[in-house]
This record gives sequence, C-alpha cells and structure tokens, in this order.
Amino acid sequence: MISKHARTARIAPDVLNLVKQAAELQGRSVSDFVVSAAQEAAQRAVKDGPDHPPFRRRPTPLCRTPAESATTRTGFGTRQRSPCRAV
Repeated sequence: MISKHARTARIAPDVLNLVKQAAELQGRSVSDFVVSAAQEAAQRAVKDGPDHPPFRRRPTPLCRTPAESATTRTGFGTRQRSPCRAV
C-alpha cells in the first residue's frame, strides 16, 4: 500500500494555469504532474550533490567609495540601490 501525505503550496495564479495546462497536455491530474515534477527535481538534486547546486548566488561586489553604494534615482522617480555593498 502506498502511503499518502497531503501538502499545501501557495502558487501564483499564472503558474497554476501553466501547471494545469501542462498536466492536461500530458493527460495527467495536476496532483500527479506536480508530484512527478517534484520527484524528478529531487532526484537531480540528490544526484548532483552539495558540490553542484543548481543555483549559486554570486557574491555581492564591494564598493570602493561611499558614492558607489549610494541610492540613485531612476527616470521614473523610484530609487535604486547600487549592486555593491559598502566596504
């Protein structure tokens, strides 16, 4: 007998529509599609191991001057922070 465990996930409406469409194209239920996709992703993650993470964050570059780390204005009146952090 297969053990069943329920999980709940918050998903954006556009992502849910995409998942529903993909499941329908494959003739599967949304639940079956999601479980299968999660299983495939988990198997890849375990196979790749901790030395090969699929997404590795790049270190934040250091700023040489305080001006480089200052907030600047964009053309629409919004503020944008520099991509570097102060030394």
